[in-house]
Amino acid sequence: MQKKEKIAYIDAYCGVSGNMLLGALIDLGFPKTRLQSLKKTLGLPQIKISISKSEQNNLTGVLVKIRGEKNPPPRTLSQILKIIRSARLPEPVKEKSIKAFQLLAEVEAKIHSCSPEQVHFHELGAVDTIMDIVGVILGFYELGVEKIYASKIPLATGEVECAHGKIPLPAPATLELLKGVPIKGTDTEQELTTPTGAVLLKVLVREFGAIPEMSLEKIGYGLGEKNLASQANLLRILLGKTYHPPEELFVFESTIDDMNPEYYQPLLERLFQAGALE
Repeated sequence: MQKKEKIAYIDAYCGVSGNMLLGALIDLGFPKTRLQSLKKTLGLPQIKISISKSEQNNLTGVLVKIRGEKNPPPRTLSQILKIIRSARLPEPVKEKSIKAFQLLAEVEAKIHSCSPEQVHFHELGAVDTIMDIVGVILGFYELGVEKIYASKIPLATGEVECAHGKIPLPAPATLELLKGVPIKGTDTEQELTTPTGAVLLKVLVREFGAIPEMSLEKIGYGLGEKNLASQANLLRILLGKTYHPPEELFVFESTIDDMNPEYYQPLLERLFQAGALE
């Protein structure tokens, strides 16, 4: 009998951000208290976390708001990795969180024509981004998810304000991170998929496309902070187990009373090699 694995499917209906993923994970059962305690684990007590049930276009989900420094100091990659490495977290969570920030640094370095160690994170180095990335990875880990899949990723148009002034949407870092990922354009002029959301997809998702065959158990809804006029600003995660149809077995019977006992063992070996169960 094939082992059933716990899997998750990220339905990026309206893009992906760190807090939307966190909201969906909490809606699935990731404890609020665990997220609240994570700021102490990371040595970031200045963070304020608000978690509430809210509604978007008559759909209810969890809205997570994380607030840290008003004017975050730029942090280097080594400073961020030191925070993660010194935290008391499961090793797989640390490894994926470190991989996410290393990938972010590589992308920023490419955009700004410098080395990853020379990158000074601004928005991406803020404590809320650290919480988003580590929190999402921890959430999937503690829910026991073994494989993660996702839909095509929607992207916006227009522009967004950042530390360097106005830049076009999708943000350059988001586009770099989504290379090789199925994307689709929209007419929405507000950021849908953030660099944080994009890097989490890159690090966690095994495959992009249609919903995989699964035995569905739970659905979690995570909400975005902005209200969009045309659609609900939400993301949902489908949680379940891999589906395996019942196996069809055949029974063959034969009388071998007159067979020479010397032939039994070679015959059994050949039958097991051919797939016999007993």
